[in-house]
Amino acid sequence: MAATTVQPIPYSQTPVISQQTREKLSQERKRLASDPNALLVPADLSTNAKYVFRTKPHTYRQLVVTLPMPPDEANFPGEPAQYNFVKRRWDRLVGGPGLTGSDRDKAAAAKIAQLEAVRDELGDDRIVFVRIKRAVECYYPTDSPVVAGYLRGLMAEGKEPFNQIYEVSGLTRLVVGDTAFPNTELGRRLAFAHMAEHGGDLKIVEGE
Repeated sequence: MAATTVQPIPYSQTPVISQQTREKLSQERKRLASDPNALLVPADLSTNAKYVFRTKPHTYRQLVVTLPMPPDEANFPGEPAQYNFVKRRWDRLVGGPGLTGSDRDKAAAAKIAQLEAVRDELGDDRIVFVRIKRAVECYYPTDSPVVAGYLRGLMAEGKEPFNQIYEVSGLTRLVVGDTAFPNTELGRRLAFAHMAEHGGDLKIVEGE
């Protein structure tokens, strides 16, 4: 019986995805597009990013995540009441629900440090997802574990729009023998079909 294994090896040593395989992927996508009973399949991506965050098909064509940063009192000249309102909302956000005293202060300090670290990594206060042509989907590629960790935290909260986002890796390939497939829904289908026809083991290769 064929086995499935996970092997972390240098990305440069993985077999390349051949043009023949890419043509098969294209043909399968066209077949599914013409089948009204077929499930929605995510668009193919070409990225070598270590962390890739994608929106589910037919959810968001474009997504911009703005980092919540502390309000600057200088931006509220002559409006102390408005500043205090925004400041209280900010304090509730970074302090977390149900926390008081020193616990709240510690949670706030940790949240502020995380947001500042993400902003430093981005060089901006926005995470802008990339549109996918001819698809109602978008994605955000990054090699930064700091940015990836922040997005994972938002996904774990399960609130819109982050409940419509899932994570993949641009450095993961499916390999059967010396044939490589992308780690996508279509790639998995073709990999299993290839394994059934030619035998061998399915390896999930995670690039380092």
